[in-house]
Amino acid sequence: MSADASIDGIAVHEVADVMYAFAEAVDEAMKLSGEQGQLKVNVRPFRQGSFITEFVVTYAHQGITLFSSQEANALSNVLGMLGFMGVGISIPVIVRKVRGRIDKCTRNEDGSYSYGDTDPVTVSETEHKVIQSPKVAKALKTVYVGPMINIDNSINVTVQSKQEFEAKSTAGTTANQLDICAMDEYERIAVEGIPEEHDDEVHEICSVSVTPLAGPYTGSERGYRFKCLGDTWDHVQIRDLEFLKDLESGKIRFMNKDVLVVDLEIVQSITKSGKESVRRTITKVHEYRPYEPPKQMTIEDAEADMGSNVLP
Repeated sequence: MSADASIDGIAVHEVADVMYAFAEAVDEAMKLSGEQGQLKVNVRPFRQGSFITEFVVTYAHQGITLFSSQEANALSNVLGMLGFMGVGISIPVIVRKVRGRIDKCTRNEDGSYSYGDTDPVTVSETEHKVIQSPKVAKALKTVYVGPMINIDNSINVTVQSKQEFEAKSTAGTTANQLDICAMDEYERIAVEGIPEEHDDEVHEICSVSVTPLAGPYTGSERGYRFKCLGDTWDHVQIRDLEFLKDLESGKIRFMNKDVLVVDLEIVQSITKSGKESVRRTITKVHEYRPYEPPKQMTIEDAEADMGSNVLP
């Protein structure tokens, strides 16, 4: 992870999430590829005193102590397909090509699948299963664009082998802000299924007062629940990165009587079958007003108040 701007430290759970997602992607892809061996993903310092972390991935069938070429090839193929080493066709390349629309693929007579209309990328049936896997999609989104969404939008992500890094090679996979929308769409389709064709109406409202009711500190996945003028809104996302940093650091802790003045984007969708849905996103938080409970008056305060009202 690199950034042009200065970043004063990263929340430890954000780094842990990326590390866990890396291991989850490799593990699930190996299972979907039909491999039955034992996979281990460890981390260790890249060099003494550094914060650069090297992932050490080993794989072997149970009962076999040597790392055979067959197992090495299986693991190498999976790491390459996930975009974690080497060059060539990988899931991030395919996702970028189809802009996340992994439902836009065709099955060929030989059982393979082709992605993309122009110069399609053809993959095996096994690789197709890996691409379509919800677990793989969620993990790859966390690895490749999670740091930009949850840490800082100036971050660039590069995944490559130790040898490629030391040689300053361009091999491996890079991701930047342009990949966020494609990865979002990829995860959504893999998890929720093929979306119906729909028409959207987008409305933007400025300076709306809302009250938080529930939600995680990061607001990821399911989002927040807010109340506005008697209405309750579920699954509201917050895209104000500066405000999210204050939430994650604990500088701001929501109470259900707090008030936020925000800019809101409302997307109303209607599918061809007539199903309607509404998505709400807070794009900017202008003001945060923490709730202050009324101070209870003491006997001394009451007596002093009464004394000040006595006429001379």
